Formats: sequence, structure tokens, C-alpha cells
Amino acid sequence: MGSVLTLIYAALTFLSVSGLLPALAPYRVQLMLGVLAAMGSAPGLLLGGRKVLNLPFWLMAGFTGVVLASWWPHGWLGGVQRGLFNFLPAGILYFLAAINFRSVGKMRGLRLTLAAITLYMLARGVWEYHFWSGETPYVMLQRLEEGQ
Repeated sequence: MGSVLTLIYAALTFLSVSGLLPALAPYRVQLMLGVLAAMGSAPGLLLGGRKVLNLPFWLMAGFTGVVLASWWPHGWLGGVQRGLFNFLPAGILYFLAAINFRSVGKMRGLRLTLAAITLYMLARGVWEYHFWSGETPYVMLQRLEEGQ
């Protein structure tokens, strides 16, 4: 259960709910899915024990703490919240993946999910580059001024 929810969470982390389904953006679907994935992953954490709580896990926890503390020396405590919200989706995905994907078969599923996301983003970017004239998050148009 936790593995499937983590795969869906990974897809939403990289594809963005507001980009795919803008009508669902105000409902915080990604946050709710992250909480459900964490609850579904709790048995894996309890059963995995020392295999999950290894050095990379604690280093990532420390890095999350560094993200929180990085704004304090600048005297701008509002930056702590901003930095945390920018980093948190990737951090949550790391911890969920560390808990749920400990076998070769499950890692293969994660790899296929990430490859599918990559191909989707590539195809969407190519299509929007050639057939879309509006503003899009998949294509960055740089207009050069004359004379350059």
C-alpha cells in the first residue's frame, strides 16, 4: 500500500498537481497523498527497523535540519518556512522511497515510474514547443532583441 501511494506521490511531486489538474490545486492533494503514503509506510518502517534507519537516512534528516537552520543567520525567519516548503516534497519523497523500496522489484517499479514521468514531460515540452503559442511551464522561450 505504501509503495503504490509513494509512486503516485512521486508522480505528483514532479508533474505538479496545479500543472496537471488546476481545479484540484486548492485542495492540497499532494499533501494529503503524502500523509496517506506516510501512514501506509509506517508498517514498513516498523518492520524494517535498522535497515531503514541507516546512515543515509540520518544524513538526509540532518540535511533537512540544515535547510531549516540556513535562514536563521540572515535574520529572516520567514525564509525558514519558504525554504522548508520548497524542499519538503523532495525530502518526503526521499524518506518514503527509503522506507518502501528496498527490493529490486520495487526499485524497478520506481524506475519505470520516473522514466514514464520523464517521457511525459519530454513529449509535452516538444508538443508545446511546436504547437502552443502561449505561456507554458514546459517550454522557456527566450526572445532575443534585434542586433544581438
